Amino acid sequence: MVTGGFPTLALGLDPPNPSVMEQKPRRRDEHIFHGISDQIIMAGAIAAAATSVAFVVGLGSCVEKARTMAFTTAVLFELFFVYNCRSPRQSVFNGMFKNRALLASVGLSLVLQLAVIYVPVLQRLLKTAPLGIGDWMVVLPLSLLALFPLLGNFWSKD
Repeated sequence: MVTGGFPTLALGLDPPNPSVMEQKPRRRDEHIFHGISDQIIMAGAIAAAATSVAFVVGLGSCVEKARTMAFTTAVLFELFFVYNCRSPRQSVFNGMFKNRALLASVGLSLVLQLAVIYVPVLQRLLKTAPLGIGDWMVVLPLSLLALFPLLGNFWSKD
């Protein structure tokens, strides 16, 4: 909750889409999630599956490693997925670096997550384990599934 809060707030500072006035207005009775509810469900299912895979792989070491890998996968998934949430019509890569507040908040969240993993006091408090290179080779690809084309308009030019 701590790591996701900052990027969520920073989304409100995203520059407006220049073509927004060319789009048809929504109907007055249309739900705010109209047209994206399938993407939200898909994202949740992929995040749950990725987190579960990370946990199962981590169980080969110890339960602390498994929890840490699962938690880190979930956090990084969320940090990558925030870019899909910027616009239902734009590619995740379109204007990715224009919102400096979003970049800073994702960076801050990443630093907080790394602290949870590698600062000994936080490790003991939160019962996490340090991740090695092999662990990151599992966690990063699973987290990057947040950018999967089904989760947004990955290649859109709009």
